[in-house]
Amino acid sequence: MPGYLFNVTKGDRTYASIMNTAREVLRDALPIKCIEATFVGMLLTSSWPELERLPVGFKSKCEGEVYK
Repeated sequence: MPGYLFNVTKGDRTYASIMNTAREVLRDALPIKCIEATFVGMLLTSSWPELERLPVGFKSKCEGEVYK
């Protein structure tokens, strides 16, 4: 994906693969975008068995451009 430094595709990836990306984000300490922050949040809270995660999405429009 253009503009991303890390693999942020979610489609067919396993949880372990997403966690590996989160570890890369932490290791490299580069600027990140929202989805990369979500991956890091998942990693940092993975040891909380009582935490309930819900999948969410959003769509916004700014100056005629749609963002998802």
